[in-house]
Formats: sequence, C-alpha cells, structure tokens
Amino acid sequence: MKILLFYFAELGTVGGVEIVVRELASSFSRRGHPAGIVELTHHPKSRQEMPDGTPVWGVTPPSYPKVSHPRSWASFARSVSQFRKITREFQPDIVHVHYPAGQSLPAVGALALPHEWRCVVTLHGSDIRVSPKQDPEIRPWQARLFAKADAVTAVSAALLEDAAQLYPAIRPKGRVIPNGVLPRWFAVPPGRRAVDTRFVLFVGRLHSVKGVDVLLKAWPPVNQRFPDAELWLVGGGPELSSLQKQAAELGIESRVRFCGEFDQSELPILYRNAAAVVLPSRHEGMPLILLEAGAIGGIRIAANLPGISEVIVDGENGFLVRPESSDDLARAISAALDMPEEAQQRMRTAAQNFIRQRFSEEIVVSNYLGLFEALLAAKPAASPAPGSH
Repeated sequence: MKILLFYFAELGTVGGVEIVVRELASSFSRRGHPAGIVELTHHPKSRQEMPDGTPVWGVTPPSYPKVSHPRSWASFARSVSQFRKITREFQPDIVHVHYPAGQSLPAVGALALPHEWRCVVTLHGSDIRVSPKQDPEIRPWQARLFAKADAVTAVSAALLEDAAQLYPAIRPKGRVIPNGVLPRWFAVPPGRRAVDTRFVLFVGRLHSVKGVDVLLKAWPPVNQRFPDAELWLVGGGPELSSLQKQAAELGIESRVRFCGEFDQSELPILYRNAAAVVLPSRHEGMPLILLEAGAIGGIRIAANLPGISEVIVDGENGFLVRPESSDDLARAISAALDMPEEAQQRMRTAAQNFIRQRFSEEIVVSNYLGLFEALLAAKPAASPAPGSH
C-alpha cells in the first residue's frame, strides 16, 4: 500500500501539522508502506527527497476559479494537472490530505477525474475553526472535498463534532484518530539545566490564536512571588513585535526571553527542564506540544478547550485553566512552581502513562493503516485515468 500525504503549505517552517505529516510519512514507510509528501509551493517542484528518503513534490497554489476571471481557471487547471502528474508518477493507493486549505482545490479537481486511489482527509483544528471564517471562499471547496472523500478523520472528538456541524457530509464518514508521539519522546534522559534559574516554557507560533498575550498578563503576579523564575517563549510569528512591546509595558521584559525558533531536536531537553510547559490557546485541535511534553513527563498547563481536555486531566496529569483568564493562569503557574518534588513526580508519571496508553505512534499509525486497508478492501477501484500506467 502506497500513501501520498498532501500538505497545505511549503515544508520548512516547523509547526505541529508539518511535524505530524513528516513523522507519519516516515512511520508508514517503516511499516512497509512507501509514503511520499506533496506540498503547496510557489513554484512547481519535481521529486526531491528528505534526509530520511521520503520523496517530496511541489504543486503551485491555484486561484479560486471564477467565471469573471478566465485566468483563474487556468491557474486551477494547472494545479490539478501538476497533482495528477505526481499521482501518476507515485501511483498511490491512498491520498491523505492534511489540514485541508489551498490543496482542497487540486484534490477536488483530481477526485472529479478518473482515479484509482482513495482519499482520506485529516482535520487538525484551525482548518475548520478559523480558515472558513477568515477565508469564506475556501468553504465550498472544503465542502466538495469532504463530500468526495472516502473518509474524514479529526485529531479530537470535539473537532470532529464541530466539523460535522459545519459540513454535514462528514458525519457518516468521520472518525477520530488523534495525533501521536514517537517512542523517542518517552526515552529522553534527564538533561542539565540550561540556566540556573527555573523557567516556564511556551513553544509555538506567536499568533493571536495561541494566547501568548494572556500568558504575559499572567506573568507579573508570578514574577512577584517567584522573582527568580523566567518565562521562555520559543517560536516566531506575526505577533512578535506586539508581544515584545506588551512585555515592556508590563515591566517584565527582563524576566521574559523571546528565544526565537529552536530546532526540533532541541525541544526534548527544554520540555524536560522546564518547571512547566504552558499553552494558553484560544483554539486548538490536539496540540502536539502537549503530547510531546507529556511523553517526556513535563508539568503541563493549558486552556480548558475541547481537544486539550482530551489530553489533560486537571490536577492529575496537568492543569487546566479557563481560556482568556490571566488570573487563573497565574495561579496554575504558581501552583506548579510551588509543587513539592513528590507531587511533581506523581504528575509527571501520570502524564507519561496517559500519553503512552492513548497517543503513542504505534497506536495512531495502526489506526490509520487499518482505516486505509478497510477502504481499499470495501470499495472497487475506479476506472484508471487514461495514460496512468
């Protein structure tokens, strides 16, 4: 079984969805199912390879086709043609669309033409909760994709329900398959502290959806009680300058480090050494940071949102706080910094066990492969496209 994953952007800026796509491709291949990745790029890209040997192709983003703009149809047709050329070269059994955004258009176009592969779409969060509001033109294309797809998965039960309410065609073909973490995350050894003082860690894109402004508002009372603690913000994004300005206005700039981007290989030790890993988001699907930090045994604090509450049991393997509440967040961070060592260890162990039992890579990949195999067994192959062999 050959699997072609279709990513919504250009690979290279490491984010949660990109990490999931890369790791799934590698995991499928290790299980004996060759996998490739298609990305949306500014220029068409012939086959290249990632360091692990995963082939990668590029398709140019299409314009929304409109009768009043003939060139938009040419752009759409070009994108569909590029994608079909890739499928003829790779000959996948499954096309796995992740975070359906701009790639919905070429996927829909290819599905309308003769093809042999099955289509599975995976929802991650903002693709459903944010994108259709910010870009209403994507909605009819998402609706067409979901109607034509053989199956739709979501990384959390809450996200699947939100998607089904917005797009009813999802309901009879939808199921939950969460994100997963690789075995290496459970085996990270204790690391030496990068600094002498304790630090609380945020990792993610500096975007309004992540609620970093709420975290900054929460920091003054934390800093007053724990003057030696630092707040580390790892990541970049459009809110960087405004968050730096906010930190200065709050008088906490000397205790807040804007660390910029870190390589993925550096994150395990950061998670391990952090006094707490905080995610004060306004919207989430199933954030990878909470899975990774939990697998390592980190103390996690996050907004009590659908999806997040499927990962953290408040007071048992982490802390949940009211979204948008800087007061609640400050109290939870203070509680984490004030926890006795024995209580910390109980929470760290509970987090590891919870993630291992429900969100390990082995479980997640097996669920995907079981779905793919069931689709291939249940549905006769479509008529092949002319010249596909």
